[in-house]
Amino acid sequence: MGNISIVGVHCFGCTACQYICPEQCIQMKEDSKGFKYPSIDDDMCTQCGLCKDVCPYLSGYIGGELYPRTQAIAVKHKKENIRQNSSSGGAFTAISDWMINIGGVVYGAGYDENMRVCHQRATSRSERDKLRGSKYVQSDLQEVFVDVNKDIQNKKQVLFVGTPCQIAGLKNVLGQDYENLFLVDIICHGVPSPKIFREYLEQLEQEKKEKIVDCKFRDKSEGWRNLTLSIDFNSSKIVLNSSESSFYNLFLNNTMLRPNCYECPYTNFNRPSDLTIGDFWGIENTFIDFDDNKGISLVLVNTTKGKHLIQNIGVEIEMKETTHEQCMQDRLHSPTAPHEHSDSFWEDYGAKGFAYVAEKYGVLI
Repeated sequence: MGNISIVGVHCFGCTACQYICPEQCIQMKEDSKGFKYPSIDDDMCTQCGLCKDVCPYLSGYIGGELYPRTQAIAVKHKKENIRQNSSSGGAFTAISDWMINIGGVVYGAGYDENMRVCHQRATSRSERDKLRGSKYVQSDLQEVFVDVNKDIQNKKQVLFVGTPCQIAGLKNVLGQDYENLFLVDIICHGVPSPKIFREYLEQLEQEKKEKIVDCKFRDKSEGWRNLTLSIDFNSSKIVLNSSESSFYNLFLNNTMLRPNCYECPYTNFNRPSDLTIGDFWGIENTFIDFDDNKGISLVLVNTTKGKHLIQNIGVEIEMKETTHEQCMQDRLHSPTAPHEHSDSFWEDYGAKGFAYVAEKYGVLI
């Protein structure tokens, strides 16, 4: 029957196969580029095929129930401080506030004590605040699907936020819809290598001779549209625009994304979640009076539960309904295309390391 090893570079890294394996013979291991793939203990594997059954790549794409009638909304939080500390318009904060207010649990991507991006569980606003803001790195799911399932079975209200492929993997392992589970995916450009990110931060720490304690990819001190990176050290801070950061440039230029991102099946309006959130790029051409360069969220309402969420956060937000044509952006019609130098980047990285490729490719436009 075979196992998940046949997927190869098409793997999303969603951990569904690891979760479902009855023999626990699958582990997610990092490759030379820093992306995690399933590693199978062939001596333990019974060829049951469950790993292939739950794989989003192999099982096919299941979209939202209301497609193609997905409702599109421009959203901004009414509180300026929340928008200032959010990547776009504060939609995630409004949604997660509601979940916490009813005693629920929120799962999302945050930094751990070593600045590693991983999915974390939050039951308070202070824990949730660590999950706010864009993390332009693939989040390590570890064994978070186990915790999500426990919370669901314990009748807790659960909000899970992740990339579309992470959402698809979770849905496949659960095998059914739960009324107490709310799924929110993000409009994803593609996920860069966590290993490259670690080495970038290590380089900055060596230059400053200080430890990094926080990283914000969407610092708004110079406005929402300026893609600005702020790095907090123990006793100082630096603010870089995207062209001044090798990592940011490599991300925006599509040089170091996970291979499957270049063939992503979720770059359309047929989403695997209840709600989709992202930046409303082009809002200045759609609702001039609504835009103030402080961040506007695009929210796609994909299911009946998604409508329920929007209704419950209505008092916290301002919103304007829009159309698919008015909110169209690149990642809603096609996958990210690889940079022409991606292959040579990885060859040089393998042979000469991060410092070399950061200088050679980190300023490509």
